[in-house]
Amino acid sequence: MILDKSAYFKGVSTFFKDEHDFMWIDVSRHYLVTTGLVSISPPRAISNPVHFIELDDAVISVRLPKSEVWITHDCRKEVDGLWWTILGKEYFWEYVDSNQVPEWAFEVFTKGVAQLEKYPA
Repeated sequence: MILDKSAYFKGVSTFFKDEHDFMWIDVSRHYLVTTGLVSISPPRAISNPVHFIELDDAVISVRLPKSEVWITHDCRKEVDGLWWTILGKEYFWEYVDSNQVPEWAFEVFTKGVAQLEKYPA
């Protein structure tokens, strides 16, 4: 199992290299929501929610809401986070406590969960 409990993570922002995007994984519901920061001041972010299934200890498959296509990614669990391989490139997501996640990210997570609940796997 890649994760044994739900967790929060931060990684380098896709668009702003000095900022962070955040990820929340809900193990019990098989939800994974990442943020994509699109503005710093004020902070605004898009939601990237996916359903996920673990195929083994190092492989996860994800599906967007309203999609029937499952996409497989390699993952590697480390003591301090996860390495995630997307299109051959590795991205590191560091574990963080919930108190290190900004309010705007929680708002994005809530929107992502609403999409996942509207379009179940």
